[in-house]
Amino acid sequence: MSLLNDSHESSVSVFLQSNKATRTNSDANKIWLLEEQIKPDPHIQLLVSLTSLELPYGFYNITTNNNKLVITNASTDASSTISIDSKNYSGTQLATELTSKMAASSVTSVIGFTITCSFSDTTNKFTFTSGNTLNNYKIDTGTTLLKELGVRNQLPASSAAGILISPNVCNLSGTSSVYLRCNNLSINNRDSRGNLSGILAKINVNANPSEFIFYNAFESIYYGISDRVVSFLDITLTDDDGNELILNGVDWSLTITMHFQLIKERNIPTKYLLDEIKKLENEKNKDDK
Repeated sequence: MSLLNDSHESSVSVFLQSNKATRTNSDANKIWLLEEQIKPDPHIQLLVSLTSLELPYGFYNITTNNNKLVITNASTDASSTISIDSKNYSGTQLATELTSKMAASSVTSVIGFTITCSFSDTTNKFTFTSGNTLNNYKIDTGTTLLKELGVRNQLPASSAAGILISPNVCNLSGTSSVYLRCNNLSINNRDSRGNLSGILAKINVNANPSEFIFYNAFESIYYGISDRVVSFLDITLTDDDGNELILNGVDWSLTITMHFQLIKERNIPTKYLLDEIKKLENEKNKDDK
């Protein structure tokens, strides 16, 4: 029994497999109903932790969440949106795909000219060119290929003399971490903006595509929750940007462990009690007058 579990109840581990979920909302969002509810006594608090996870690296660095490029003619303000297929791209492959898409008549008829894209292995940047110093354009808002093209926080990015070089180096590594969110438990963890996120654990992506990502915490961190009954578990896997992972049909599994801890009485220093008593007495004296 864990030292965290100081009650008469034994700790509980729940072993979950995605292909045996009660309800599937998406590849990355599953709900499991528990036939036997977990119900601590009134004087006991639940502590919860992710203790293991096995996830095949089946998601791509380019998905429907980040596959759009918006090109606008700087003179006419005519815009065209280009979407590329979801898959794993290298810099050179992405440049080739974008060049092919931008050469389509549906794009050139709107923009008015052809734009090509190339990638430099030495600078890790993309270069767009129209081939004519008078044909200027911009990568516009609405583009979702942001860190991938090195234009995050840089939109709109405008060409000069027909050439546009990525302001920043590109990042085609995909998400750096997988965030496991437990949507139905009162987990008080915060995101980068300080908002409640429901994130139970952050799992580093330390594998290559088509390999397994394993999470086995050397020392698990347990979080206290206020829930008095746990009858189901609603789990979502998200990326660095908070988007649900698109797992392309792979199955995954995890273990959630719960400890039962006695609720400690709150110790209030005598000083604060005396201050409160004095405050009440002063208010009473005012009323008497």
